[in-house]
Amino acid sequence: MPNYGMPGAATDRRTAYSRGIAAVVTATVLAAGAVGYQHTRTDGRLHFQVMTAQIGAGVTDGSAVELAGVPVGQLERIDSSTPDHQLLTLALESGVAAQLTDTLALDYTPGNLFGISQITLRPGTGGVPLRDGAVIDLSGVGQVVDATMGRLLEQLATTAGRTLTPELTQVLNRLGEGLQAVGPLLRAVVEVTRVVTDTQRFPPAFLIGQYASGLQGAASLLDGSITLLDGLSHIPVLRTDRAMFDRAVDVISNDILPAASRTGFTAQHQLADFADLLGPLLRAVAATVPGPQRSGAQLRELLDRIDGAFADSPGGTVLNVEIMLRGMPAVAAPLLGAAVDRKAGR
Repeated sequence: MPNYGMPGAATDRRTAYSRGIAAVVTATVLAAGAVGYQHTRTDGRLHFQVMTAQIGAGVTDGSAVELAGVPVGQLERIDSSTPDHQLLTLALESGVAAQLTDTLALDYTPGNLFGISQITLRPGTGGVPLRDGAVIDLSGVGQVVDATMGRLLEQLATTAGRTLTPELTQVLNRLGEGLQAVGPLLRAVVEVTRVVTDTQRFPPAFLIGQYASGLQGAASLLDGSITLLDGLSHIPVLRTDRAMFDRAVDVISNDILPAASRTGFTAQHQLADFADLLGPLLRAVAATVPGPQRSGAQLRELLDRIDGAFADSPGGTVLNVEIMLRGMPAVAAPLLGAAVDRKAGR
């Protein structure tokens, strides 16, 4: 069997060549048609281009495009003619065209918590509706915002490099030394604040008003203090007999005050054991008058009645007493007779 033959098929060399060439041409035509169909068919998306002066870090072909927090397409291709001019080809869903015009803005932003970069579209005001194949120029300064994670890290590194300098270290050292110097004062302020917070029963506004009312007497206090100092400076003994004043001061400081101190220590030594009894004694005395206001009112009424029972007379203070003796002749006759005799001067 010839090498171009097929088992069970009767053919010659020329026929085999003709059939092979026909199969190759058919396959080539079908492949070209498929490729052409792929390039000519429409996917229903809106394609337009944006010219920018910069590309955000991490933005590459296939990056997501977002509008109002919703993914609406992707970046198909980036063409860079020069380092300062890039042409971005965006493919958006057809329904987005009604929301955008040629005044849109573009930002590079993180798409998730991992910092994956994406493109965020911001609709503008006015303009004409966005159409397929449109080219929008956003190459001006500040027209595109780069807020990607890489840009933020770059700015942070730049700021840190400019601020974390030896001069800042010196300033921090001086600040630390100053804080150490005022540390006791700050601790005292904290302790006072804590005590006030724990013991305060009235609001600060009320307390400030009460404290401010004390300033009403500040003028009188100041005037009296100055008058007192002026009076001390004009004491006659200080002007005429300074030696006697000095002796009086020595007696007070060397005799009276030490004696009072010794008396106090002696009383403490002798009466310290009885101090514990003072509290129960005072509580027992206070318990005898459970209602001070009511007891005071009753005592005042008793004293008023006792005071009204006495009257002043030429012979001195007498008790106002009236005796009713009607119906008792055995007692009334002698008493009334004595009263008559006293009235007649007998």
